[in-house]
Amino acid sequence: MERHVFSLCVSLLALAGPGLGGCVLVDKEVGSDGDSGAGESDSEGEPSAALGVPPEQLWSQDDPGMNVESVAAGEAGGVFIAGTLEVVTGTGLGVAVLESLSPADGSVLWSRTLEGPEDHYSVRVMSYQTDVLAVWDSHDSPLRAARYSADGDLIWSTELVADDSWWLAAAVVDAGGQVAIAGRSGGLDGAAKYAFVSTVDANNGAPGWTWSSDAGAEEATAVGYIAQGTLAVVIQDGLDDTESYVIALGDGGVEESSFALPTQPYPAGVRGIASLEGGPALLVGHTRIEPTANVTSWLGWVSDGGIAAQETNVAEQTVWNMAFEVAAVQGGFIVAGKVIEDPGAPLQGWLGAVDEDGTPLWTMTDVPGVALAIGGDMIVTGARGHVEARSF
Repeated sequence: MERHVFSLCVSLLALAGPGLGGCVLVDKEVGSDGDSGAGESDSEGEPSAALGVPPEQLWSQDDPGMNVESVAAGEAGGVFIAGTLEVVTGTGLGVAVLESLSPADGSVLWSRTLEGPEDHYSVRVMSYQTDVLAVWDSHDSPLRAARYSADGDLIWSTELVADDSWWLAAAVVDAGGQVAIAGRSGGLDGAAKYAFVSTVDANNGAPGWTWSSDAGAEEATAVGYIAQGTLAVVIQDGLDDTESYVIALGDGGVEESSFALPTQPYPAGVRGIASLEGGPALLVGHTRIEPTANVTSWLGWVSDGGIAAQETNVAEQTVWNMAFEVAAVQGGFIVAGKVIEDPGAPLQGWLGAVDEDGTPLWTMTDVPGVALAIGGDMIVTGARGHVEARSF
């Protein structure tokens, strides 16, 4: 397989406030196929009026003990959150929980404890049709998936693997119901680690295809659709963070292309992928975390054909700024993340918008910025113990 190398970065200086940016998108060049990619989103064309205006808060809810890892907002108005409900506060040890919230005020409509023992969980939730999909695993339990109705009735539940060596990092569903789940397999007792992508049918819970990397010590950190039937998967070296790259997977998990990510600055934490219809996908994450290094948000463009851009110096940054999630909207993207002014400071979230050329439009701080979803006329964000909704 031919690997195309590109180096890319987008500034968040204006997006996240003084001292938070550091990369400027200089140029975008479509790959040899002449196609800049097409996504699953309905978003296209000029930025909507809503994209250019900071959203007003609709409601804010505290959820004590709930480590919110993922949120979903459906076109029909449903709001769902998922995470770990701590058994002992401050330990992270608990049970995986899925909750439905009222779109009117954020109050809990119903709550379901997902199958598994008390443990440290990773949970992802997605809206599909009028229902909600959940994928979860823990240190000592296998990877599972389930579909619940809007009223909280279990439609189906499946155990994707029989052992506990598969670790969940990301999940996404397309309009046809293919759920793509990415993460790491292996690594127990010193064994080799492999990046994986596994699919399941959202309509009936039937397993689909599974792809695994050839090299050991790797893990998939993000997954997203960049064209009809084509997935982009971010692969990161799990040992020393020496290399990250994007693989495009087609129908059946067939590898179509691969693109290396830059090494200076090194995007050590790419977690989000979102794409515009007829345009490129945006990757979001943060640069390498080291005791003596500053961390900035990292944004980069990718398509099924490959896109090149130039990076700029980020060495002068003084604030830790991490982009965690991204969602495509008409004419651009909403990005969420967190800021850590020093390693011991409390987490502070931020929310911002960029147009499809990467130009920052607005920013706001003091929001829960670890989880992000957009559905209908609502933006939902969440973090540990807190969820907010804003108009859009």
